[in-house]
Amino acid sequence: MVTVYGLLLIFHLMLRSTGTIPGSLNIPISSHPNAFHLPAENFHHLFGFKKPETNGPDAPELVFFCKAGVRGRAAAQLAKNAGYSRVGDYPGSWLDWSAKGGKAERFEGEGEVWEGQGV
Repeated sequence: MVTVYGLLLIFHLMLRSTGTIPGSLNIPISSHPNAFHLPAENFHHLFGFKKPETNGPDAPELVFFCKAGVRGRAAAQLAKNAGYSRVGDYPGSWLDWSAKGGKAERFEGEGEVWEGQGV
């Protein structure tokens, strides 16, 4: 089960055609590379969810993914540079998830889940 901050998608252009990993949140790092340096209020306004804590008992584990893994790895490094300590990336990202038959959640709609499709 993905927690509220478990997976963070950083490449949003593919969402409408492929969907996304259920429970993931979208942070378009390419258009907001300073996202993790924003004040909490600005972060929430831009992305629609609370900015994760960087450290301490409430700091979630953040796992970044994109289409193939390159941008996810870069986003994980940006988060580390901003002081986040529990950070990783999903090396195969969406292509791996989809190839293994992972479920997908539509970007538009009310959390409808369908079988993953290749890109």
